[in-house]
Amino acid sequence: MTRTKRAACAARDQAKREGQIWLWLLPVFAGIWLFSPAAETRIWPVITEATIISAVPAGDGWTRLEVEAEKLRDCDWRSVEWFLGRRGTGGPKVQAYFADKPEIRGLGILHWDGLMVRLPEDVIRTHSYGDVLHECYGPSFGETRSRYFTGR
Repeated sequence: MTRTKRAACAARDQAKREGQIWLWLLPVFAGIWLFSPAAETRIWPVITEATIISAVPAGDGWTRLEVEAEKLRDCDWRSVEWFLGRRGTGGPKVQAYFADKPEIRGLGILHWDGLMVRLPEDVIRTHSYGDVLHECYGPSFGETRSRYFTGR
């Protein structure tokens, strides 16, 4: 076998090995990409779960909540999502929004007196949960979900 043919065979064998490595690494990278948001939610949330200070019926099925939570990371708020049922069961989404005037909030203990949720207080406290979404890494990297409230 000539030197050129040996070099070509060696290059082909090396390319085959490198291709096999990528076949193993691709699922690993895909798994990290798929499961890292869930891990980030549990390990490194933007905000702690809120404590309900007070709840007042606001008419037409709405409840106005006064809540406090601690902001742990400097990320931009995007939205609040509320669900009926227990966390992890895929319950239906419920209308919820902040009636407080918009403001940029820093780190530390935060207070809201205008969280509006379209459920009665007893259902909020026992059979619902809420999440908040923040943008931490820029718009191309998606949103970070933090557990905001879990009914007990």
